[in-house]
Amino acid sequence: MIDPITMKSIGKVTLGSHDGFATKALTFMIRSISTRRKITVAWYLTRSKARGSDEDSEKEIAEILFAIIEKFERIGIRIHSVTSDMGSDNLALWRYLGIFDKAAVLTYSIQYAPTRFYTSWLMSHMF
Repeated sequence: MIDPITMKSIGKVTLGSHDGFATKALTFMIRSISTRRKITVAWYLTRSKARGSDEDSEKEIAEILFAIIEKFERIGIRIHSVTSDMGSDNLALWRYLGIFDKAAVLTYSIQYAPTRFYTSWLMSHMF
């Protein structure tokens, strides 16, 4: 929320590994392949630095992502791929999941198999 007088962000963070006042939002959306519809399924208010280690924050975001994928699967909606922009939280998540760009190793996607029936692709937006 923006204070209209000071034009500064106000409000507490809602992501468990962060504390203090929020400076940004982390949004999870689902998008149809056959139409242009997008729906926000979860959002969290965050700040630049996590309360504990950065890995705590990355792990928490990964757990949220996988929980969302699994909930959609339970109701019969298949997630074909996960992608994101290049925001700092997203880059940290991709590094945590082993998707990274190093001089010696280029890894741009990994497979995630929540069940034995299909595989989803998790891809950074580096193409």
